[in-house]
Parts: sequence; C-alpha cells; structure tokens
Amino acid sequence: MAKSPTFCLNANTLTTARSSCALCCGFCSNTVTCSTPTSTTYTRTSALATIKPGQVMTFTCNAGQYYVSGDLSRACSMSGNLLGTEPVCQSTPVATDVNLNSVRRRLNTLPVKTVVILDKDGYRIPFNGNITTWYYFCQKAGTVYFTVYRKSGTTYSLVGYNTISCSADFKWGADIAAASQIAVLKDDIIGAFTTTASTLSVNTCSDTVEKIMNLPIATNVAGATTLNTANFSTMSCYIMSLGCRVAPT
Repeated sequence: MAKSPTFCLNANTLTTARSSCALCCGFCSNTVTCSTPTSTTYTRTSALATIKPGQVMTFTCNAGQYYVSGDLSRACSMSGNLLGTEPVCQSTPVATDVNLNSVRRRLNTLPVKTVVILDKDGYRIPFNGNITTWYYFCQKAGTVYFTVYRKSGTTYSLVGYNTISCSADFKWGADIAAASQIAVLKDDIIGAFTTTASTLSVNTCSDTVEKIMNLPIATNVAGATTLNTANFSTMSCYIMSLGCRVAPT
C-alpha cells in the first residue's frame, strides 16, 4: 500500500485486497482514521480531510513550489498514519524523475504505429528544463521513440523525440547526450511510439471511467508532428512503463 496506494481500491487488485488484506484495506469494522497533514508547501487535492484505512489522500505542491521528493498519493494505514513519505516541495526545482515508480514489467505491450501520450496530472513535465534520462521496461528488444508534445488549445505539437534501442527484461535508464536532450517547458507531455511489436511494457485499463492515456494513430513518428482533437475521437487507456528525468535550466 505504501508503494501502490490504490491497491485496496483498484479493480485489478480488489479481489486480492478483499481476500488477503481485508483488515488493512478497511473492509473490517474499525474506527481508525488518517487526517490531513499540516503543510505550508503542499495542499490536499482529494475530497476528504479524514480517510479510513485503505483509502487514499492525494496532494499537490502549492503555486510557486516545485516537487522534490516524497509521495503525492498516500494510503491510510491501520495505525492511523498515512503510508509512504511526506511530499517535499521547495521554491527552486531540482532534477526530478517523472513517473519512475510506474516503470516495471506489465501484462501488455505498446500498440504499434500508435502515438501514446500521457496527458494527465502527475505525468506532465513539472518545470522548464531538459530531459536527461528516459526510464523504461521493454518485454522485447526493439526501437522505441520517446516523444514530447506541447499542447495549445486542442492541438498537440511535437517538440522532439529520442530514439531508443530498447533492451528487454530489465528496468533501464537511457542517459541522453547533451546535444540530443529535448528542451521542455512546464506541462509538456511525454509519450511513446514504435513500429516494433511487443516492446514497451504497459497495462491496459480500458474499463476505467477516466481515460488516462490518449491514443492517436500515426504511421510513423515524423507523421505525428501535429495532433488535434480529431485524432482522439476513440480514446483508450494505457499505463506505460515510461518515465523521464528532467533537469532544470
């Protein structure tokens, strides 16, 4: 629950949670609660100020503060404390990993000839800088393009991409040479594209109400320079084993 705060709530793990972790997940009668922590640098974004075991409280850094470390999603434990570590936010950014905790072996793989983007809170670029490292987990070796898009109104424009020779069966960090690093702005959106089957490891989540990842179709990465809402008429959902490190400039 510390590493996967939604374990007790997620449809994919709910059966296990009920059968093996009923007490910790709050399915048994108890009076334990967790309260909102006091902070001057971050704010609760979830609705309830007090939650029960198994429920999740989410946070965001305040305006003018940059996320440095800690957990922005924290589950309530049977001890009445929030699991994970307290978020650390400060007035100046430091090199930060985006979505690194999601990089692991998953059940499915990235669909081919489809640009998948992570246009969702928590996945966007947190501040102006350069992408110095891409993190990924591939099931099979192949070429994957890790992309950056910038949104203006209803249009996504390709900022740049790095071509990665994806190695299989390990969690990798691919450091990018300074000359090839993509200059990014706050709220830019990362994504991936491949023409090789069975590469980047993903989970499908098509049964969710909120679609986390959008899937516009493109025959090649160069052909996906500009995407608009017309590309997103059919939306699906993928949780990708893709992250990056952003260094401030």
